[in-house]
Amino acid sequence: MNTNMTGTSNPPISSWPDRTNLVLGALLCVSPWLAGGGSTAITWNAVIFGAAIAIAAIVAIAKPTVAPEWTNVAFGAWLVIAPWVLGFSDQAAAGWTSLLVGILVAYFAGMQIALLKRPAASRRSFRAR
Repeated sequence: MNTNMTGTSNPPISSWPDRTNLVLGALLCVSPWLAGGGSTAITWNAVIFGAAIAIAAIVAIAKPTVAPEWTNVAFGAWLVIAPWVLGFSDQAAAGWTSLLVGILVAYFAGMQIALLKRPAASRRSFRAR
């Protein structure tokens, strides 16, 4: 049902970037075991932030607003610097996983923020053509 008083419907928000972040969060959660383990800091960082990214993505899919997107931008930024802050930058698999997942999560969340900030009438979802 369209409750818009102007009689026009708002274009839908594409959720594929949020779904991608959901998958990235889930993969980050299990990455310590896929890569053969690591230190306690690596494991807890991956599990906690992977789960947090997945939860924020689920919230963003359920209710498209900028709040969960900004949350994932912050989580992505943390993952980019975590290898140096937590001291596992010398471990290639864990360091690169954290860095790449962080960049991708922040990028996809940023895409959604840019889309959500546009006026509803000019929204076009990010689709491959």
